[in-house]
Amino acid sequence: MKKLLLISALCAGLCSSCSNNDEPLNIPPIEPTFELVELDTRTQEEIAKTGNDFANKLMLQMNQQVTDQNMMISPMSLQYALGMLSNGCDETALKEITDAMGMNDYSLDMLNSFYYNLTQTLVQEDEDFTLKLANAIWIQNDYQVGKDFIQNNKALFHADVNNIDFYQVDKAKKTINEWASKATEGTIKDLSLQINELTRVVLANACYLKGKWTVPFDKKDTKKEIFYNMDGSTSEANMMYLTEKLNFRNSANEPYMMVELPYGNQTFSMIVVLPKEGKTLDDILPNINWSNMYLGGQKVHVQLPKFKIEAKYPTEIMKCIKEMDINRIFIPGSLSGINDELFVSFIAQDTFIEVDEAGTEASAVTNIGMTGSAGPRSTPPPTPTIRMDRPFAFAICENTTGAVLFMGKVVKM
Repeated sequence: MKKLLLISALCAGLCSSCSNNDEPLNIPPIEPTFELVELDTRTQEEIAKTGNDFANKLMLQMNQQVTDQNMMISPMSLQYALGMLSNGCDETALKEITDAMGMNDYSLDMLNSFYYNLTQTLVQEDEDFTLKLANAIWIQNDYQVGKDFIQNNKALFHADVNNIDFYQVDKAKKTINEWASKATEGTIKDLSLQINELTRVVLANACYLKGKWTVPFDKKDTKKEIFYNMDGSTSEANMMYLTEKLNFRNSANEPYMMVELPYGNQTFSMIVVLPKEGKTLDDILPNINWSNMYLGGQKVHVQLPKFKIEAKYPTEIMKCIKEMDINRIFIPGSLSGINDELFVSFIAQDTFIEVDEAGTEASAVTNIGMTGSAGPRSTPPPTPTIRMDRPFAFAICENTTGAVLFMGKVVKM
């Protein structure tokens, strides 16, 4: 039986502006260089909300770049990668990141503590739902980096830290790809890595999700239907059918409908948003707040096509970052907490999602490379129908925090 699988991988590469022949890295112990900050529930929720605002901005930016293709991204994977990188940024670079993420009211210690706590909330594994997070850092064999950067990422982000020889480019790529494949259960095997002989550090986050619907679609009801693609053409889709009491929203004042499809014990859900007739995704996406939807439960007919997306974003995520005014990390000297010569040379993300009658499987890997240089009625209303036979958007969220793990759009079959 297939399940929903979502995978996201983010990698970043850091390069140095000159060669370095220092002694090999001595991996320090895992104790962080500061105490975890005890965050009250309200502060944790406020930081989570700002993270979701960042996710909304990222979705809008990516929608402008990926206009005519199906798309799936992981804002959460990117946030974890930037959180790890923040521990090596100078003051100006850190401010640009926290400003873009709406987290400038919080200290780095508070943000590290937030991600540490969030990991404990998100990661779980049972027969109906699995979510795994993995972080890793690879450092050139003969390159020295700040010990605080390593210690904090090992202790707070549970990052695996490894030596590697980037001069052997193909072998280095193979090593990192093998890590990604293992972290994403084989769903992402070939990352959008842009490493070369000048790469000194690669930082990566992987997020893997596999979940069964709380109420599965019945395979016997799935049938071939027409899907109206964004470009005006039509395609054949395997349309799934479900009638169930679900959280559903259809306000006369809003240009879209949305429905929540929960997984397992309902801690996580997929939110599906459909533009109303005469509206497009471009019309509705600026008005959607994925973490503040106030859906109401009612019986609803859901018609959702089975779909699968495998996507590579070797440059698009970095363009979005720059559009959000994060620029200093791309300048030598901005990562003084790692090494004075370093700068970010690439930020890339690879994603995978498959949705069928049983559930969802999804994953993402983000990598960063561093280089040198309504009211009651007297009679019950008819059961509403939300039919995804034209372009729609979706997000997968954790329901206690509202954290957005994955989001995307389907514009063609």
